[in-house]
Amino acid sequence: MQRMPLGRSSCIAVALLAMLAALPACTGEPLEGDYGRASVQPVEVTPMGSDQIRIRYSVPGETLFHSPGVDFRSANGTLQVAIRRCGIKNSGCTAVARTIAPKEETWRPDVVLPYRGERIMMMYRDGQQQVFPAVPSR
Repeated sequence: MQRMPLGRSSCIAVALLAMLAALPACTGEPLEGDYGRASVQPVEVTPMGSDQIRIRYSVPGETLFHSPGVDFRSANGTLQVAIRRCGIKNSGCTAVARTIAPKEETWRPDVVLPYRGERIMMMYRDGQQQVFPAVPSR
């Protein structure tokens, strides 16, 4: 069987199909976190000026997993934030925003995200929760 080289229009068509296949990941579908809500509490949100926000959370003391940071997406006035959990031997596991873990509190990492006044929803494996602005308790 003889191979036929792809022409320019075929290459463009293949590239467009690849982009369309990835499109659902960029649409309004909610992010899903890797941790359950209870395992990363307390989650603290602190505004840093008018254009950044700091999120601090707890990670369980696991020997085979760690949290490299969070993935986030802003759409329709909501900033969705999902905490990532990666195996220590999984070098391909990444996060959109990397954490900073103070030496004195390695189990309480911080992450700083761009902020434009949206409400912030933490996306957990077992649901979601609005963390900023705080929802009044009933």
